[in-house]
Amino acid sequence: DIPLEALITKIIPSKIFGRTNSLIMIFINGSSPILAVVYGFISNFFSIKIIFITLGSLMLIISIPAFFIYRKLVRTREEDIKKVLQL
Repeated sequence: DIPLEALITKIIPSKIFGRTNSLIMIFINGSSPILAVVYGFISNFFSIKIIFITLGSLMLIISIPAFFIYRKLVRTREEDIKKVLQL
């Protein structure tokens, strides 16, 4: 997660960095118990092996376009970000 943190630090202006980081942490930490309940419910119908294979495949499918989006964001200049955010 270090490259993601570095990217977030580069992209988000310092004025709103704390609020942005708080929202990210709320999403990450808040989703854990919710997903535990969802996976527990799903495990009543499917084996753990099938759940892991399905979720691993889904992560692989999602990570391919995310890689190209990440590469584009890394190349984004700070001036372009400020123009978009109007700061």
